[in-house]
Amino acid sequence: MSGSVELGGNSGNEIAEASSTSHRKRKLTSVVWNDFDKYTRDDGRVYAMCRHCKKSLVGGSKSGTTHLRNHLKYCLPYERVNKNQLDVGQLLLQLGDAKKEEIETTGPHLYKFDQELSQHELARMIILHEYPFSIVEHAGFRSFVTSLQPLFRIPSRNTVKSDCMKIFESEKHKLSDLLEKLSSRISLTIDMWTSSSPKKNLAYVCLTAHYIDEEWKLQKRVINFYAIKIPYTGEGIAKRVMEKLFDWNIEMKLSSVVLDNCSTNDVVAQELVSKLAARGLLPVGGAVFHVSCFANILNLTVQDGLHAIHEVVHKIRESIKYIKSTQLRQQKFNEVARQVRAPQKSISLDDPTRWNTTYLMLEVALEFKYAFSDFAEHDSSYKHAPTYEEWENVSIVCNCVKVFYQIIQTFCSMKYPTSSMYFAEVCSIHLFLNEWGKSPNPFLVSIASKMMDKFQKFWDVTRMVLAIAAILDPRLKMKSAEYYYPLIYTSEGETRISEVRNGLKNLYNDYMVRSTQTSLDREYPGNIGSSSGSVSSECGGIRTVCVTSSHSVMFDTRRGFDKFLQETSSDQQKRTDLEIYLDEAVYPVKKGLDENFDILAWWKLSAPKYPIVAMMANDILGVPVSMVAFEAMFCTEGRTLDRYRSCMRPATTESLICAQDWIRNDLKDSLEGHSNLFTMTTTIDLDSEDEESTTLMEDEERSA
Repeated sequence: MSGSVELGGNSGNEIAEASSTSHRKRKLTSVVWNDFDKYTRDDGRVYAMCRHCKKSLVGGSKSGTTHLRNHLKYCLPYERVNKNQLDVGQLLLQLGDAKKEEIETTGPHLYKFDQELSQHELARMIILHEYPFSIVEHAGFRSFVTSLQPLFRIPSRNTVKSDCMKIFESEKHKLSDLLEKLSSRISLTIDMWTSSSPKKNLAYVCLTAHYIDEEWKLQKRVINFYAIKIPYTGEGIAKRVMEKLFDWNIEMKLSSVVLDNCSTNDVVAQELVSKLAARGLLPVGGAVFHVSCFANILNLTVQDGLHAIHEVVHKIRESIKYIKSTQLRQQKFNEVARQVRAPQKSISLDDPTRWNTTYLMLEVALEFKYAFSDFAEHDSSYKHAPTYEEWENVSIVCNCVKVFYQIIQTFCSMKYPTSSMYFAEVCSIHLFLNEWGKSPNPFLVSIASKMMDKFQKFWDVTRMVLAIAAILDPRLKMKSAEYYYPLIYTSEGETRISEVRNGLKNLYNDYMVRSTQTSLDREYPGNIGSSSGSVSSECGGIRTVCVTSSHSVMFDTRRGFDKFLQETSSDQQKRTDLEIYLDEAVYPVKKGLDENFDILAWWKLSAPKYPIVAMMANDILGVPVSMVAFEAMFCTEGRTLDRYRSCMRPATTESLICAQDWIRNDLKDSLEGHSNLFTMTTTIDLDSEDEESTTLMEDEERSA
């Protein structure tokens, strides 16, 4: 038994080391001894040494093992070992519980091998872990499987591929049913990927549906991953997206679309809004439909700052390379650093594709700026020492980039990430940019101007939906807008706050009308959308014939009465749930916003009290303001499909990627923290079946 077995209490997981009636030495059977070594000191006392941190604790049989278990809870080396291992064994144990129970219940002699089930699980494994179809031809794999179950007939590569496609179709049908029954709206992210295959002139479009489910949990599913030929246009992308939406039958359920900040995507958003709004399918005519990706705009803004000092960044990189190229140079530099009282840190190179590493490299380099200058005097071959003015510019840029770095760190620490948490941070960025733009330093002003050009576009597109999302946070309500807008807009602050109130009210009215219409549809299902004609009925024995148009007379009469009742009873009308929600005090917090506050759980409990507002919260809080995980916000490169997937036929690639996402979502509780959707888990050989993919792609486009 491995050391990764979950440790619980004393009961149920261990056997006594020695019975009270016997003094014979017994075998240590508790799982805790997988991580401790028992030994006896010269004084005869028994101790247990932790195999991970080498700490000794009392180890006698009378001392029990509870204290040893408690030690493992706080042993950092033990924690690191367990965190770095993908505990596939635990996952298999969980997935195999049902089969294990079956064997234990019926007895191993009654267990029946199922070829079809095992073959299905093989295909799921290949999808889940991105193994090649050719794994079934590997001698080692065949030998291993035969040793486990000689009765299993290992399928061919083509059969395995066919099984994977069947799983894709089955999972797609399940997801389609789920989305059809979903009561909330869906936010769509449109993400562009490039192919890593030099032979192909293709890009890929990844469509991901984000929503809050019936249990008020954030969910997301990759619904399409299709190829398009390069060059492509915004109109072409929008057309294909609409086709996919109709395929999934979710065009009526969209609340927003999240896109990167570029001119092509602006066209995509405009085309989608015009097509969907014309059908009356978007809330408030699409006013809060287009959302610009926060991670993308953050990267573009930071890149403006780093580009302003790209020459000195190059000097610092070359300096670090030069110093660390030999041990003698490193020793000389360390001596100089001690003389100028530089901190006892290590200088290291950055990863140019991740701007956080560049920022951290520059931060450390700033602390060694005098060491670099003095080192140049001791080593005539060293030619890359930055000047005083260059160090000043590095310091200015680092102070700017630090703001963005800390904001992302704040996001990473949040337990329940929803769209409501962005507004305050985005407003803070706006205030910093305003302040930097007023600086007496011309270098800082020039950087702030370039940053603001990028940021302003994001702000104009997204500020309304972010403000409404913040209002739907019971800890904030209107307070965020009332605080930040006067700071950002000064004399125009009240006007901007009124715009937010009006936008919120318009959205609420839209939801209220749709909610009322839905209730009437349920009450009179046979009368909605009926075609013109005659309806024959009997009332009190008298046969009548009513001529109808698009709605029945009964429906029109009832709707007219409802309108009359509202108009003539205005003085008796109750306040709307939005008015009640806004008038009530904010949810109390002690010191700042509680990062562990589960806003979705709050709305789940409060939905009966604020039914229409809860519908809004269900849709708005599910908007993914950033298309990537917070940890990936530092990446400066676009998304590239790995070579294995790039060499496949586009239809095969889409099936495997989508099916993998759906299966991993089913297993996310078991796999959480262990997997990355598009990260290869092993070095694999390429399947030869996909050399003709470009030709097939052209055939697919012609037939579309």
